[in-house]
Amino acid sequence: MVVAEALQRDDGGRILRLQIIVFLFSLAVFLAAPVIEVSDSRYTALLSESLWRHRMPELDEYYKVPVPRPTRDPNRPGEANEYQLVQARGHVTYFFPHGTSMLSMPLVAAMNVAGVSAAKPDGHLNLAGEIRIGRTVACVLMAGLTCVFLATAMSPV
Repeated sequence: MVVAEALQRDDGGRILRLQIIVFLFSLAVFLAAPVIEVSDSRYTALLSESLWRHRMPELDEYYKVPVPRPTRDPNRPGEANEYQLVQARGHVTYFFPHGTSMLSMPLVAAMNVAGVSAAKPDGHLNLAGEIRIGRTVACVLMAGLTCVFLATAMSPV
């Protein structure tokens, strides 16, 4: 009978190699998954690009996005035809909290350098680029979270 050797806290090199293997395997699984969901996250990559390139969350200054039109619902006066957008202080911006777009800026910037953008050269939304960026960011983050779960599971109680 073969007994597996348990990893110890001082096995840093072996643990790092295991983390890299788990990250790459998880990333491959997530990238291979056929799931593509774009609903609330539409315009998040565009917001990241705007924050990165122009240092502002307003999408109407540079990008040609739909201008929100008022609804008859008094509880949602600035709701947009694209519900992810809102008009605030005379500018169109992303309705949901901007934290995810801010945290995604480095990955979105890397995707921009690689030639993938959420905006077309004419300023319109590039939905294919938005989806590709969002999907890549989600896959990288979830592969990283898998490693966090592994590290948590390996930590002594």
